[in-house]
Amino acid sequence: MRPADLIRMCGEFPYVLLPLWVKKRKSPDLPDFKGYLEAMVEEGWCIENIALFGHRKYEAPKKGSFDDYNMPAPTIYLPHSAVTPTNLTASKIRNAWGWM
Repeated sequence: MRPADLIRMCGEFPYVLLPLWVKKRKSPDLPDFKGYLEAMVEEGWCIENIALFGHRKYEAPKKGSFDDYNMPAPTIYLPHSAVTPTNLTASKIRNAWGWM
């Protein structure tokens, strides 16, 4: 899904939790996560928190790489999310983001 379509689909909700690929996928007309986040910020969205799933810290974007987009650096890394029970992953996110 292109960023504009995703923004249009989610625009009516006050809060959204979206999964985005860190690395660019095979489709040449779809951006990596920064392309989506940049489009969201341009549309006036406020990105409050970012979580990285399935990536080790050394593969994750470097600290400060989000500064140009006026959004926070990832607040939580979940490198083993593919093999971690979903409820445990959700609990870690709720705790990290103060959603408890």
